[in-house]
Amino acid sequence: MENRTPVKSVVIDQGPRLSMAHKNSLDCTFQDADIKKMLESIPVTKAPRLYGFNSQFFKSAWPIIKADFYQDIKYFFVTEKLLKEINVTPISLVPKLPVPASVGDFRPIACCSVLYKCIFKLLCAKLKLVLPDIVSPNQGAFVSKRSILHNVLLC
Repeated sequence: MENRTPVKSVVIDQGPRLSMAHKNSLDCTFQDADIKKMLESIPVTKAPRLYGFNSQFFKSAWPIIKADFYQDIKYFFVTEKLLKEINVTPISLVPKLPVPASVGDFRPIACCSVLYKCIFKLLCAKLKLVLPDIVSPNQGAFVSKRSILHNVLLC
């Protein structure tokens, strides 16, 4: 930690910055329709949790749970706090081979909750609005539909 070089403000000042329009577009006030759209975008078999409810459960029980679902997501964006029960993501290791011999033979799968996944998708939707303007196109890891490996292949 002591050997870190401080960030030079001269270098930072040369890079792109968020405009006021960018900052305004990052306002995280969401309508119920935005939240519902994100829930609908999660495939029915995705986001199972320890309690076993995937997105299909939430879609099927929507008339009963929608008010609570909207309230919980909006509460996060107002308070920036998430209940511990929601902010827990178990990791499952799925074998890549029939008989795994090392840790590298497993693929980690994060089992995020449906609520957590919706919050994440809402945040990503906002970031997609500004990232193209502040991240250089040659930074492949941040460019939509590109992988950082594309830069390696180009070299």
